[in-house]
Amino acid sequence: MVSFPVFCRFSPALRLVFAVMLVWAPIVPLTAQTKEHNPAFQALYQEARTAFDSGEYERSAELLAKAYALNPEPKLLWNRARSLQLAEKWEEALATYRAYLKLAPTPEEKQETETRIAEVKVAFNRGWLTVRSDAPNAQVIVDDVTTAPAPIENWLLDAGKHSIVVTADGVGRSQHVVTVSSGEETVLDVSLMPAPAVVNTTASGDEPMGDLEIWGWSILGAGAAIAIGGGVMLALGHADADEVNGAETDPNGVIVGLAQPDAFDLEESAKWKSQAGVGLLAAGGAAVVTGVVLLLVDAADDNGSAPKTALWMTPDSLGVSIGGGF
Repeated sequence: MVSFPVFCRFSPALRLVFAVMLVWAPIVPLTAQTKEHNPAFQALYQEARTAFDSGEYERSAELLAKAYALNPEPKLLWNRARSLQLAEKWEEALATYRAYLKLAPTPEEKQETETRIAEVKVAFNRGWLTVRSDAPNAQVIVDDVTTAPAPIENWLLDAGKHSIVVTADGVGRSQHVVTVSSGEETVLDVSLMPAPAVVNTTASGDEPMGDLEIWGWSILGAGAAIAIGGGVMLALGHADADEVNGAETDPNGVIVGLAQPDAFDLEESAKWKSQAGVGLLAAGGAAVVTGVVLLLVDAADDNGSAPKTALWMTPDSLGVSIGGGF
């Protein structure tokens, strides 16, 4: 198909020259089945073609619309859209091209149609605006001039930026800048009504844990695990020491029930296991205290009480003194 991308107003003589040059080239040939249609359709089609050749594009579009009513041949839509485009009926041409696209043309026809649509958009340089609001009796002010009750549907505006104000007495006011694209619809949804209050439906016994409570239980659990590990290490150290202490000795106190290297290794093992056990117990105890304090602080947010804690430790025991309430 021959492209015709230039859009300006021509004199009738120039239009006729261009029409002769195009020689109905932008009009897609009809199918054989369409050509064999009734005489009324054939007369309309031939008259439309004659009008197109004469540069009477608007007249051609009118005749093609009547022909399409007699026989909805998709290619008639293309022909009519092309006539409307040359007649500078941009809005109608755009709608007709888009209607033709919906009828599943071939890839080549689709590409050509999309090219024509792009041409029409550039020439049209206008678009549609729709504004909706959830507020009753809302008013829409466009470019500080035109006022209309919401919603406004498919208002035709020049392409470009526009000031939109949506206002409702006793509810609120919202101002926006929207960009209207040529040949496209822009939709603006404006909410002026206050958001509904969030109702807490959580049962009193199933309230979600806060950050302090989560950290408190996590640290408490980790501390308990570390303390248990320390207790295990202490028990193993005592077992090694008991094995050495229970070994048979001679009258001079020298161990004879175990080889000297084995006895030495057991003594060293008992020593480091006991030291590790005490260290783990201390660390675990500190973590437990920290976790409990966090839990008490979290609880104090609700009842205003202040937790009191104390840690006591001896070589053989570890204790925590806590005062407060959950």
